[in-house]
Amino acid sequence: MLSTLLEQAIVLAIAIALLGVPGAALVSLLRVRAALPDTLAVPAGALLGLLVACVATAVQLALSTRVGWAVATHVALSIALVVAAVFVHRRRRAAGAATVPVGRGWSKVTTALALAAGAFAWVVRGTISLDGLYHVAVTRKLVELAEPTFSNVNRFADGGPNPAYALPAWHALVGWTGWLAGSD
Repeated sequence: MLSTLLEQAIVLAIAIALLGVPGAALVSLLRVRAALPDTLAVPAGALLGLLVACVATAVQLALSTRVGWAVATHVALSIALVVAAVFVHRRRRAAGAATVPVGRGWSKVTTALALAAGAFAWVVRGTISLDGLYHVAVTRKLVELAEPTFSNVNRFADGGPNPAYALPAWHALVGWTGWLAGSD
């Protein structure tokens, strides 16, 4: 039981890092907090982090590279974004415009609700079935295929790419998290 909890904590930490690092850098660069309350800036950061995964997935599928190259692309883009965010923040601070005027949003109640929702989702999760099997298959293909391409991660052997998942960035991110954590 304890090893399962530890493994799940490691997977969660890796997923947060893969989404959070580039997402936080883009939130800073784009000054998302000036337009949105903190309650919405956090999910916006996760979505922006997923955009970086989209680019890395597109590179992986276009060049038919293994999962290690995709993760390396994601990490390199994340590092570049963090460096750019630090540089831009220092320039803004030197110009006297570093402070983003926000006095609203995230509170202890919001944190408690987010943690409670996460715990509830973890407790009620069930077995994988129906459409979930397709998503697991795409995730496994992106990690395990020697040369994944847009054509060989299809749903059917001779079918075209699924228009809803033409760029399976979320699947890739889930696969990378499991690959990095050594988890299945």
